[in-house]
Amino acid sequence: MATVDEIRREIELPHRPDRVWQAITDPTQVAQWFGDHVSYELTPGAPMHMAWDQFGEVSGRIEVVEPTSRFAFRWRATGVPESEPMTARNSTLVTYYLDAIPAGTRLIVSETGFATLPEALRIAALRENNHGWDVELAEFLAYLKGGPA
Repeated sequence: MATVDEIRREIELPHRPDRVWQAITDPTQVAQWFGDHVSYELTPGAPMHMAWDQFGEVSGRIEVVEPTSRFAFRWRATGVPESEPMTARNSTLVTYYLDAIPAGTRLIVSETGFATLPEALRIAALRENNHGWDVELAEFLAYLKGGPA
């Protein structure tokens, strides 16, 4: 039986890629829909920190910054202590792909690396993050529409 390695969501947005790019990369905007407190510099290799008032904190690292086309970060899997160095065996990679389409932007969100996690971490991370992306992307859509996230 194959191990699931990816959570993937694809949505078409009636916004230009530069608008979507700002909403997914500017920490001030990201804090409006994804996490309550977000800090990082938009530079590959830069540390990142996200915190949710109800769910705790996670740290990570910015991996890819290709303006208006691709943004990626690596973050610790659920349950991995901050004191443990982040590796491919205790983290996943989140990548946003933006493609211009006639109606606006196609956004693909891909989170990979679950197959390399130890089984207990993998099961928890898949369950929580699969649900989490549904919630966060609904908040993202509300944010882009100008409503409460």
